[in-house]
Amino acid sequence: MNRYPQASSLYDRWTQSWARRYNERFAPKYDIYLFHRVHPSANTDNLLNLKTSPENFEKQILWLKKNKEILPLRQLVNQLGQISKNQTSLTFDDGYLDNYTYVFPIIKEHQVPVTIFLSTFWIGNFQRMLCDQIDLCSKKKSIDPNKVSQTGWRLRHLLREERLTLLENLYDYDPAWEVKMTDDQIGMNWEMINEMIDSGLVQFEVHGHQHLSCRHLSTEQFEHEILLCKELLLKNTGTDSKIFAYPFGSEDDVHALCPKWLQNLGFEAAFLAMGQSNHKMHSPYLLDRTQTIPC
Repeated sequence: MNRYPQASSLYDRWTQSWARRYNERFAPKYDIYLFHRVHPSANTDNLLNLKTSPENFEKQILWLKKNKEILPLRQLVNQLGQISKNQTSLTFDDGYLDNYTYVFPIIKEHQVPVTIFLSTFWIGNFQRMLCDQIDLCSKKKSIDPNKVSQTGWRLRHLLREERLTLLENLYDYDPAWEVKMTDDQIGMNWEMINEMIDSGLVQFEVHGHQHLSCRHLSTEQFEHEILLCKELLLKNTGTDSKIFAYPFGSEDDVHALCPKWLQNLGFEAAFLAMGQSNHKMHSPYLLDRTQTIPC
């Protein structure tokens, strides 16, 4: 009989913790890269550093082709635990129209695979993402430009109707602005998305329906956001997505139970946007991405 029944479990936990710390410090790491928008206006208007110019994007692609093995994200997820530091994947969040207008021709020319995490409420609708709503209020001087980030934190978990009400009441947001948008502020449509899929270079995955921070969502709200996005992707493209990217992507946007919820829903991996490298001990539901390409 084991006189100390807790000893083995405590030892196991200690060794697992030690192994995790060792890997975080010494194990080979690999990067997964994140983009949002590729548009010429990046040179003059780059809110929250979410844009890059087409010229700079192509320069980054050429550097990556020379220095990395670029894998489709689904292939990389299937190889978790066996990924070398020179292997990587390219991802985009949200589904901006410029991903079709500017990104698609570049990746076709250079035959580079990418994955786009899609927020499906936005597809085919003339509606602004939260960052664009706040940016417009800032330009209209109804939000202090120095408080853009704080305002975003206050609104990022709200449903679209709740968010619009607060923007109207607190920041003089005019709903008519929703239909007065430039081509770097709107989303793609399903026809464009299917054309990109048919190229064999672009995969689409789940980014939530309304792009809500997951931090304060109940189990039911979380499942609704995820499953509606997944169902719309399946209905309109035939894509059965099992990979998720957390909207906004910081650790403060992720509930402690999100990884378990995603596992229960049949997802195989999920991605943050904290700018860190990954290693083989990373949870598949807390993988990270970086916007920094050293070229």
